[in-house]
Amino acid sequence: MAEETFLAAWRRLGEAPDDPRPWLVGIARGVLANDRRADRRRRALVDRLAGLPEEVAPDPADGLDTGAARAFRRLPPGDREALALVAWDGLTAAQAARARRTPHDTRAR
Repeated sequence: MAEETFLAAWRRLGEAPDDPRPWLVGIARGVLANDRRADRRRRALVDRLAGLPEEVAPDPADGLDTGAARAFRRLPPGDREALALVAWDGLTAAQAARARRTPHDTRAR
């Protein structure tokens, strides 16, 4: 927490008053509040995921020596992941982009 607080303070150094202690305490409170919110979101996600059926889809390229499997293995890791999210996990292109946290071109739908 201390490093996050001082990093935030460093980024806002121009706003520091003559007596920076109360200002730093305020920044630390904000960092702690953000951490608590993130922790609540993580716990809520774990609870939601715990209620889902556990399905592990096998990688169709494992053990196969088809042309498609060879082509799949030659793809860059990011492209393989994107293809798997859409083809094997059933996500739309937009959902796969959000899952990978990559920009999605809405014109390519």
